[in-house]
Amino acid sequence: MIDYKQHAQHVAGKGAESADALKSEPKVAGATVQFRTLLERFANGKSMDGMQNALDQIYTDAQNDSELRNWWSSLNDYVHRILLEPGYILEDDSTREAEKLQKSGKHFFEDKYRSHWENLADSIQLFFTAMHHDPLNRR
Repeated sequence: MIDYKQHAQHVAGKGAESADALKSEPKVAGATVQFRTLLERFANGKSMDGMQNALDQIYTDAQNDSELRNWWSSLNDYVHRILLEPGYILEDDSTREAEKLQKSGKHFFEDKYRSHWENLADSIQLFFTAMHHDPLNRR
């Protein structure tokens, strides 16, 4: 009998390895830096460091909290079903699962890690406000 959990962990590990290998590829790293520089120029020189730091904190939260990590995994499974299973989005099960995820996620986003999510939202808002106020963009 196939151990699906072990197989899924193996596949996830391979995906992480591939992502790490891709990040260490010089051309990809260079393109990433250039793209970030371009975005920052559209935002009148506003750095994206605030968003990056906020995302890093949320990633660290998930690494250190198995309950949160499991919630992200459940959300990932749900999104995959919506995107890959024809008609699933129209089923009552889809609605029930979405409500369950929303209800269980409130614990993390409105209580336990609220300040981390607010920091992310604030940093995104500041960046896009800077984009809005950039003189060339306004012109």
